[in-house]
Amino acid sequence: MNPNENPSQQRANELWKHFVGMFGGDAVERKYGPTPPPEWVAMMSLLKKPEVDRGVRRLTYSGAKGVPTLPDFTRLCRTIGSDDFDEGERTRVLPNPDNFQGDEWDVVANRHLLAYVTDRIKSDPQCFGRPATVQGTRVDKSRNADASSDFVGCVDRLVRAKNLWAVDMRDLAAGGGVPVETQKSVWAGYIADAEREISQRMGG
Repeated sequence: MNPNENPSQQRANELWKHFVGMFGGDAVERKYGPTPPPEWVAMMSLLKKPEVDRGVRRLTYSGAKGVPTLPDFTRLCRTIGSDDFDEGERTRVLPNPDNFQGDEWDVVANRHLLAYVTDRIKSDPQCFGRPATVQGTRVDKSRNADASSDFVGCVDRLVRAKNLWAVDMRDLAAGGGVPVETQKSVWAGYIADAEREISQRMGG
């Protein structure tokens, strides 16, 4: 560590060492040069150390084949409760024992589905039909309230995909763990099947 470097430069240099270890010095230099660009150094002054550590950990477990862009790495650092897949050993989030009957794969599947549906509805609020309104949920306390039948059917189909993914992961994990790439590819397959059926339902 060079005492003449400011803290942001020091942290950027440490990050560069991680990148070189993961992707090789040639790959890092081809993309960014031999030293961290000023934009990366500046971002190190905005990110906290635990956030940078989180980003490095997530990048390591992501199976990424190349050096990330600055926006992509910043997202890995800062996103909380994201759709990122298993990051390895961490404290297990325990479900509410009063109403949850699943295991850790059900917890992970629920998170992925919530993130997926949230992203889809953000880009197109009517992609699955009309969701329940605030007024409707005040009058009708049931799960679906005044949501359209299309919305209920589409979400039920996605829930079925989510449950099938959890079953597959549980079976694969019995053999000694499930690689992140396998988790992603199986999830993508089930979601693609569900979206095809949803598209047909919605007249797409």
